[in-house]
Amino acid sequence: MNLKKIIENESKRWVAGGIIEQEQAQKILGLYPEKKINGFNWGTLIFSSIGGIIFGLGVILFFSYNWDKLHRLFKLALILSALLSAEIIAFYIKFKKEKTALSEGIFALGTMFFGGGIWLVAQVYNIDEHYPNGFFIWGLGALLMGWALHSSVQGIIASSIFSLWCGIEAFEFSYSPHIVFPLILLGIVPLALRKESILLFAIAIFSFLICLLFVGIKLFEIYLYLVFISVGAMFIALSVLLKASIFSRDKSKISFIYPVLMIFGNICYWSVLFCLTFKSICRDLSREIDIFQNYYATLYVSIFFILSIISWILIFIPFSRFKYLMKDFLPIGYLAIPVSLILTLFPLLYYYSPNYSKNDDFLLLTAIFFNIIYVFQALSLISYGSRHLSILHIFWGTMLFAILVFARYIDLFTSLLIRSIVFLLVGTGIFYIGLMYSKSKKQIGS
Repeated sequence: MNLKKIIENESKRWVAGGIIEQEQAQKILGLYPEKKINGFNWGTLIFSSIGGIIFGLGVILFFSYNWDKLHRLFKLALILSALLSAEIIAFYIKFKKEKTALSEGIFALGTMFFGGGIWLVAQVYNIDEHYPNGFFIWGLGALLMGWALHSSVQGIIASSIFSLWCGIEAFEFSYSPHIVFPLILLGIVPLALRKESILLFAIAIFSFLICLLFVGIKLFEIYLYLVFISVGAMFIALSVLLKASIFSRDKSKISFIYPVLMIFGNICYWSVLFCLTFKSICRDLSREIDIFQNYYATLYVSIFFILSIISWILIFIPFSRFKYLMKDFLPIGYLAIPVSLILTLFPLLYYYSPNYSKNDDFLLLTAIFFNIIYVFQALSLISYGSRHLSILHIFWGTMLFAILVFARYIDLFTSLLIRSIVFLLVGTGIFYIGLMYSKSKKQIGS
């Protein structure tokens, strides 16, 4: 039963009991207008889109199998007729029958025919071309269809194809298509914002990170930690700023952005931070990493590092906004993120230091600092969750802390007594956190 129905039933009881008049009851009900139910058929959209994509793949594979047996003109006619038929039927269903969800699936089928037609036409005319370009044209066509139709499904297809294109270029041809990043950020992300689609936005951000990983592995593998911790820190800062802006100005239409940025930002940031807590990894990062000899490494690291620092400056300045963010939106431990960004440069400094390859006390100290930051931030999540009764913050803070402890003390063949004591203390601490959370929740409830 929804809220309006409950109030309506209660108001009848109040009128019958003489507590309020009928006119007052109507005014109270007027404060809670009936929410319009979105009649969009999501089930039809999902199943028709998936079915259209799979059906299109089946048709492409079928004709590819029998392709050599067909005449050239028949091949061209078949390709064009399949593509045009799918598009015409989809337009008819969308604008004449007004069944948008079903038409999305048929439009997806048309996009699959378009992609298959690229290679089939190339085969007909024996076009000897760099074959990943076909994926680029296919993805670009899906993106243009997405904007023409305002379609999230086409945007998802475009994101997937662009990621595939980037991976093929990087791993099979050792080429990094840098244009993929503006295509995603300036082509697909704005479409997600226009459609207010959290799914498309999440897939676009995921595709951006996947492509960044593909490019980084081939161009500057050793510098990936600098790029991804900067991207993660930037996403977290933008998420906090956006969330505060939404709640202060009631911009609910874009409220789906900040949780997506926060999730991906935390994944990137915490993954790199965890790795840097190990001295051995810091030592590996300090070997043969003359960043200034790698143009692309210098470019990517500089861009994301600077953008991340600027994002965090916007949190700290002005001070009035900083106090507002600290009050409701930002666990205190996250203030250490800019510090950790600076610390990520230490392995580089070690490489250029005069004591390079002589001792690694500097790297040990760096790893210790990363451990302190990691533990401090994990505990701050637990504290924030306890104060705001957020079980999600408590859970992740506890999990992150437990992961570090297990990683540090999993070797049971040495210092068994110390490791057992640590496990006992951590287990007791986590149990205590659960009790305190339960107690706080009862106090709030009472």
